[in-house]
Order: sequence, then structure tokens, then C-alpha cells
Amino acid sequence: MNTQLVARFLADKCTPAENDKVKQWIESDPENQKLMEELRKIWEASSRQDKHFEELFNPDEDWQYFKERIKRERNTSIFPITHNIKANRARFSQFRRIAAIIVIAALLGILAYQDLYTKPQVADPVLREISIEKGHRGNVTLSDGTQVQLNGESKIILPKVFEADKREITLKGEAFFDVTHNPDRPFIIHAGEAIVRVVGTKLDVRSYPEDDGVRVVVKRGRVELKSRKDFVKNMAVLTAGEVGKLYRKDNQIKERTVEDLDVYLSWTKGYLKFKDTPMDEVAKQLERKYDIQVEFSDSSLKKMRLTAELKSRIIQRNMDVISTSLDMGYKIDQQVVTFYKKKEQ
Repeated sequence: MNTQLVARFLADKCTPAENDKVKQWIESDPENQKLMEELRKIWEASSRQDKHFEELFNPDEDWQYFKERIKRERNTSIFPITHNIKANRARFSQFRRIAAIIVIAALLGILAYQDLYTKPQVADPVLREISIEKGHRGNVTLSDGTQVQLNGESKIILPKVFEADKREITLKGEAFFDVTHNPDRPFIIHAGEAIVRVVGTKLDVRSYPEDDGVRVVVKRGRVELKSRKDFVKNMAVLTAGEVGKLYRKDNQIKERTVEDLDVYLSWTKGYLKFKDTPMDEVAKQLERKYDIQVEFSDSSLKKMRLTAELKSRIIQRNMDVISTSLDMGYKIDQQVVTFYKKKEQ
């Protein structure tokens, strides 16, 4: 983590991407949190006496001393890595203070005259958003040739041009990916609390806000599913025919092999297939596919489990299949479908 980026963070001048980068660094280790607290205290203290700040510190002398310390402390950085901090806490106490002085001086503009604080030369990537509303599906081909099919109420956020060493996007909702193979440029999908990494494969990723986790279904190839909170220890490698899910409640990944992928991928072919699926989950998928609102006259109906294929393009026929399979009734009032127990009518 460089001083310029930390300085921008403390001065509240970071872009959203830079903010995320610094926050991830802070949260990655308790020692980083302590160091940031020290820097913030110095910054807050300096803000109360910035008129006399130049009298308190000499940026030229501090910077020269700082560079000499860097030469003497091999295998370290302005912010030493975790094991060096823990092993040499006392040794770096003065080192930290000097780093803090440089940061605060930069924030106050003193170092601007010494050419020690310059704006980053690399421009932030230009992002674009592709979204699909309820009742629709959409297809898009990315700049690397990867094909993406978006389910209803879903969107992806990605740069107009991928970086040279990786292809990185953010998903909200559900999408099926046919990723162009490139082992030198991994394809990375950020979905909720999960990070999905592939080099060339076909997979489905689902991450709706109301879901209890992030689900990945692999049709072909090999996929890495990781937790954003603990991506080193909490990781699963999935292959064709496997489903992995990262649960939000306990941040655990569970994986299993399935025989019928159409239960998960049928939406990409224009129909819905359910196997022992609770009706409250069926309702969510019906709402996305048909842009309707599904209601239940009795909450017990939500727990009933459906096994069926809904292939008709006419919504009434699909509702007939559900009502016959579960022996329940339904009525349609404009865009609202209400399921009820037959004895209620």
C-alpha cells in the first residue's frame, strides 16, 4: 500500500475503487488496522494545528531520513508485511511515525512543493453497465469473446476494455457465462460475498440480494469459488456437473454433484424446470421470467414443493401445471397471480 493512496484515503479524495482497495488492506490484518488508526490520529491532531505544522516538521529532512531507512531495512515497505510487523514491532515504531509524517504532510499540501505527492498517472478504468429487467433475458458478447446470458433482474458491471493480465467483472443477479479460454488472463467474477475465478469454461452464477448465498453451477471446465472475506482458506474447486454455494450466514462453502443440470440452467433455454423446489422459490423465478407478482393466500402454500417443467409460453398454462401438480387453485388479476387452497373458493 503506497503513501499517496493512503493520503488520498485520509483526505477523503479517493475514488470508489481506491476506497475499496484501502479498506480491503485495512481489514486484511489487525496490524494494518492499528497502523491506520495511528495515521488517522496524527491527521486529526494536525488538522487542529495546521497553521504551525511546518514549524513542527521538516518535510525535506524527514523524507531524506525516510529514504535512508528504506535502504537499511531490506525486505520491507512503507507499510511492512504482516510477519515483519509482528516480529519487529519495536524496531519499526519510529519508522511508522516518519511514514505518518510524510502522509500528513502530503495531506496538508506541504509536499506538493517538494514533488513528493503527485497524482496517479494511470487513469481509472471506464466502467459500463449492462442490465436486464424482469420478464426478459439478454445476451452479450464481451471484448474477449466471452458470451454472457443475463437472467431477468440482473446486471453486470465491467470495464470497456479488460486489463492486460486479467478479465474482471461484477455480477448482480444471475448470468450464464461461456468464457473464452485464456490461461494467461483469468476471468474473475465478483458476485456478492464470492469471487469466482476461471480461465475458460461454461458456468452459471447466481447472486440475488434476497438469496441466502452465492451459487455456482459448472457445465464445463474448472472453477474456483472463493469467499471474499477469507479467500485463502475458504475456497472450493468445482468441475463439470458440480454445484457450489457460499452461504452468507456462516460464510461456508458447500459443494455437491448433481445429475440434472437443467434444474439450474433451464432458464437459459427459455423454460423453467423444478425438482422438489419450495413454492416460495418457484414464485421468485416466476416473477423474474414473467414480470409478475406472485402471492399466497395462506403462508403454508409457500412450503409446498414442486416438481414440474413449465415450457409453455402462455403463463396461464404454466399456472395450470402448478395448480394440478399441487392441488391448489390460482387466479390472475392483471400482473398479480394469487395461489390459494381449493377449499377457499
